[in-house]
Amino acid sequence: MLVGLTFVLVFVFLLYSISQIKDLQLEQEYNLVRDLALTLQEEVNLAITVDDGYFRNLTIPDKLETYNFEINRTENILSVETEKAFFTVKVPFFEGNFTKGLNRIRKKNDIVYINE
Repeated sequence: MLVGLTFVLVFVFLLYSISQIKDLQLEQEYNLVRDLALTLQEEVNLAITVDDGYFRNLTIPDKLETYNFEINRTENILSVETEKAFFTVKVPFFEGNFTKGLNRIRKKNDIVYINE
């Protein structure tokens, strides 16, 4: 009986540990998505505030650590999403889109251009 009780307790502990690991992984994925979205928002906000002639290169990785992701924009809403995490930010108007890899940010005639 004691062996059976010990086995049940170990099994419950393992289930709890696995649940905690999954929660931590989901939190990490969400934090990576949020950080990228906020970084892109900051880049656009910076470009809006500086003078014409501003130019900057920004490299966006192909993956957020091990997570595949997408960057989407609809009007003034920019979103970064993975299979399990999603984060949106509001951004000022800009021409173009962010992509994985090298991104060229510039400001000309009071308009911010991304990869254009």
